[in-house]
Amino acid sequence: MPALRLLLVEDDPTIRELMTEALEHHGFAVTTAVDGRAALDVLQLGAYDVMVLDDEMPHLSGHAVLVRLRAEGCRLPVVLVSGSLQLDEDECSRLDVGPVLRKPVPVDKLVHAIRDALPS
Repeated sequence: MPALRLLLVEDDPTIRELMTEALEHHGFAVTTAVDGRAALDVLQLGAYDVMVLDDEMPHLSGHAVLVRLRAEGCRLPVVLVSGSLQLDEDECSRLDVGPVLRKPVPVDKLVHAIRDALPS
């Protein structure tokens, strides 16, 4: 079975590196993007099974990325990660967000959330 293709969008380089290593250790094929703009560019270049998206980023927030993707018809499963969790339940439902996790996220909890976000 091929590794699940995961797009990790995180602006903090240390967190991005640590999460990448941990997720690769759990068998994911990880591609990274440094912010929301870069995520949109990366999504134009390839297909992914799931995205782990930081909500609080400069230039283009995770929320803005989600709004744009959903408006374009993209149904990519998303796990939203945030330090403050500013999105309410209704907004998350409207944007079809999978699990929403508060930073810092233990690796096992993140892996479980990613698997839960995937279609059955």
